[in-house]
Amino acid sequence: MNAGYLGATAGNNTALGYYAGSSFITGSNNTYLGFDANSQDGLTNATAIGANAYVAASNSLVLGNNANVGIGTSAPAYKLEVVGDANFNG
Repeated sequence: MNAGYLGATAGNNTALGYYAGSSFITGSNNTYLGFDANSQDGLTNATAIGANAYVAASNSLVLGNNANVGIGTSAPAYKLEVVGDANFNG
């Protein structure tokens, strides 16, 4: 309900969830998944995933609202927890 309802001049955005993507009027190629997942207006290629997730910069991905992110674990205890091998370049 009301997903993406203000995006009258926006294009190619995807909004799934109650009030997801409801805060933008312009912007394109953005993705909003979850209750009230939103962004700053006018962004491009931005993604907000999770309830109340908010992205404020183009070409960015935000996972959750103050959420921990886990790779290889279903119960992350830190902002980013990786279980297993990892490779960092740069």
